[in-house]
Amino acid sequence: LASPAAQTVTKAASTKPGGGDRGLDTSGPGRADERGLQKDTKLMNRAISAAFPEIKEIGGVRPVALHWLPDGLALDIMIPNWDTPDGRQLGNEVVNFLVRNRTELGLDHMIWRQQMIQPDGSASMMGGRGNATQNHMDHVHAVSIGGGR
Repeated sequence: LASPAAQTVTKAASTKPGGGDRGLDTSGPGRADERGLQKDTKLMNRAISAAFPEIKEIGGVRPVALHWLPDGLALDIMIPNWDTPDGRQLGNEVVNFLVRNRTELGLDHMIWRQQMIQPDGSASMMGGRGNATQNHMDHVHAVSIGGGR
Protein backbone atom coordinates (compact mmCIF):
# COMPACT_ATOMS: atom_id res chain seq x y z
CA LEU A 1 0.00 0.00 0.00
CA ALA A 2 1.13 3.51 -0.74
CA SER A 3 1.71 5.75 2.23
CA PRO A 4 -0.72 8.62 2.93
CA ALA A 5 1.95 10.99 1.64
CA ALA A 6 2.14 9.17 -1.71
CA GLN A 7 -1.64 9.01 -1.97
CA THR A 8 -1.71 12.79 -1.53
CA VAL A 9 0.82 13.25 -4.35
CA THR A 10 -1.11 10.91 -6.68
CA LYS A 11 -4.49 12.44 -5.85
CA ALA A 12 -3.24 16.01 -6.24
CA ALA A 13 -1.73 15.30 -9.64
CA SER A 14 -4.93 13.75 -10.94
CA THR A 15 -7.17 16.66 -9.95
CA LYS A 16 -5.93 19.23 -12.48
CA PRO A 17 -7.53 19.04 -15.91
CA GLY A 18 -4.96 17.98 -18.50
CA GLY A 19 -2.44 16.98 -15.81
CA GLY A 20 -2.08 13.49 -17.25
CA ASP A 21 -1.78 14.65 -20.87
CA ARG A 22 1.92 15.54 -20.77
CA GLY A 23 3.67 13.19 -23.16
CA LEU A 24 7.18 11.76 -23.05
CA ASP A 25 9.48 13.66 -25.43
CA THR A 26 13.24 13.30 -24.99
CA SER A 27 14.26 14.67 -28.39
CA GLY A 28 14.96 18.32 -27.60
CA PRO A 29 17.44 20.09 -25.35
CA GLY A 30 16.78 20.19 -21.63
CA ARG A 31 16.97 23.16 -19.28
CA ALA A 32 19.84 21.68 -17.25
CA ASP A 33 23.40 21.87 -18.55
CA GLU A 34 24.01 18.28 -19.68
CA ARG A 35 27.79 18.29 -19.17
CA GLY A 36 28.55 15.44 -16.79
CA LEU A 37 24.99 14.05 -16.70
CA GLN A 38 24.58 10.33 -17.18
CA LYS A 39 22.39 8.97 -20.02
CA ASP A 40 19.21 8.42 -18.01
CA THR A 41 19.60 11.78 -16.27
CA LYS A 42 19.85 13.48 -19.68
CA LEU A 43 16.64 11.75 -20.78
CA MET A 44 14.92 12.90 -17.60
CA ASN A 45 16.14 16.47 -18.16
CA ARG A 46 14.87 16.53 -21.74
CA ALA A 47 11.52 14.90 -20.93
CA ILE A 48 10.75 17.23 -18.01
CA SER A 49 11.81 20.29 -20.02
CA ALA A 50 9.51 19.31 -22.90
CA ALA A 51 6.54 18.31 -20.74
CA PHE A 52 6.74 21.30 -18.37
CA PRO A 53 7.67 24.46 -20.28
CA GLU A 54 6.64 26.52 -17.25
CA ILE A 55 9.69 25.15 -15.41
CA LYS A 56 12.54 27.50 -16.26
CA GLU A 57 15.37 26.16 -14.09
CA ILE A 58 16.75 22.65 -13.67
CA GLY A 59 20.05 22.12 -11.90
CA GLY A 60 22.43 19.30 -12.74
CA VAL A 61 26.00 18.46 -11.81
CA ARG A 62 27.40 20.41 -8.88
CA PRO A 63 29.66 19.64 -5.93
CA VAL A 64 27.75 18.57 -2.82
CA ALA A 65 28.38 16.06 -0.04
CA LEU A 66 26.14 13.27 -1.37
CA HIS A 67 27.17 11.62 -4.65
CA TRP A 68 24.03 11.94 -6.79
CA LEU A 69 24.58 15.46 -8.14
CA PRO A 70 28.38 15.30 -8.55
CA ASP A 71 28.08 11.91 -10.29
CA GLY A 72 25.54 13.19 -12.84
CA LEU A 73 22.74 11.04 -11.46
CA ALA A 74 20.35 13.74 -10.25
CA LEU A 75 18.44 16.85 -11.23
CA ASP A 76 17.05 19.63 -9.06
CA ILE A 77 13.82 20.68 -10.78
CA MET A 78 13.02 24.14 -9.44
CA ILE A 79 9.28 24.71 -9.04
CA PRO A 80 8.09 28.26 -9.78
CA ASN A 81 5.83 29.69 -7.06
CA TRP A 82 6.49 26.56 -5.01
CA ASP A 83 4.85 28.07 -1.92
CA THR A 84 1.44 28.47 -3.60
CA PRO A 85 -1.27 25.89 -4.36
CA ASP A 86 -0.37 26.12 -8.08
CA GLY A 87 3.30 25.51 -7.32
CA ARG A 88 2.52 22.52 -5.13
CA GLN A 89 0.28 21.16 -7.90
CA LEU A 90 3.03 21.58 -10.47
CA GLY A 91 5.54 19.74 -8.29
CA ASN A 92 3.03 16.93 -7.79
CA GLU A 93 2.54 16.74 -11.56
CA VAL A 94 6.30 16.45 -12.10
CA VAL A 95 6.48 13.62 -9.55
CA ASN A 96 3.60 11.76 -11.15
CA PHE A 97 5.03 12.29 -14.65
CA LEU A 98 8.27 10.69 -13.48
CA VAL A 99 6.40 7.80 -11.82
CA ARG A 100 4.39 7.16 -15.02
CA ASN A 101 7.59 7.17 -17.11
CA ARG A 102 9.90 5.56 -14.56
CA THR A 103 11.08 2.68 -16.75
CA GLU A 104 11.81 4.76 -19.87
CA LEU A 105 13.63 7.43 -17.84
CA GLY A 106 15.53 5.12 -15.48
CA LEU A 107 14.06 6.68 -12.33
CA ASP A 108 15.72 5.62 -9.06
CA HIS A 109 13.94 7.87 -6.53
CA MET A 110 12.76 11.44 -5.86
CA ILE A 111 12.48 13.86 -2.97
CA TRP A 112 9.65 16.42 -2.92
CA ARG A 113 8.15 18.34 0.00
CA GLN A 114 10.15 16.41 2.59
CA GLN A 115 9.06 13.04 1.19
CA MET A 116 11.31 10.29 -0.14
CA ILE A 117 9.38 8.92 -3.12
CA GLN A 118 10.12 5.58 -4.76
CA PRO A 119 9.59 4.87 -8.49
CA ASP A 120 6.26 3.17 -7.75
CA GLY A 121 4.99 6.35 -6.05
CA SER A 122 5.20 5.04 -2.49
CA ALA A 123 6.60 7.65 -0.12
CA SER A 124 7.81 8.24 3.40
CA MET A 125 8.33 11.46 5.32
CA MET A 126 11.85 12.62 6.01
CA GLY A 127 13.11 14.51 9.02
CA GLY A 128 13.41 18.29 8.88
CA ARG A 129 16.66 19.58 7.45
CA GLY A 130 16.42 23.27 8.23
CA ASN A 131 15.03 25.32 5.36
CA ALA A 132 12.76 25.10 2.30
CA THR A 133 15.55 24.11 -0.08
CA GLN A 134 17.08 21.49 2.22
CA ASN A 135 13.59 20.05 2.81
CA HIS A 136 12.95 19.97 -0.96
CA MET A 137 9.92 22.24 -0.72
CA ASP A 138 11.03 24.46 -3.62
CA HIS A 139 12.26 21.72 -5.97
CA VAL A 140 11.84 18.10 -6.94
CA HIS A 141 15.10 16.21 -6.55
CA ALA A 142 14.97 13.41 -9.15
CA VAL A 143 17.61 10.68 -9.26
CA SER A 144 18.22 8.30 -12.18
CA ILE A 145 19.87 4.90 -12.24
CA GLY A 146 22.50 6.45 -14.49
CA GLY A 147 23.19 4.41 -17.59
CA GLY A 148 26.75 5.69 -18.03
CA ARG A 149 27.95 8.82 -19.81
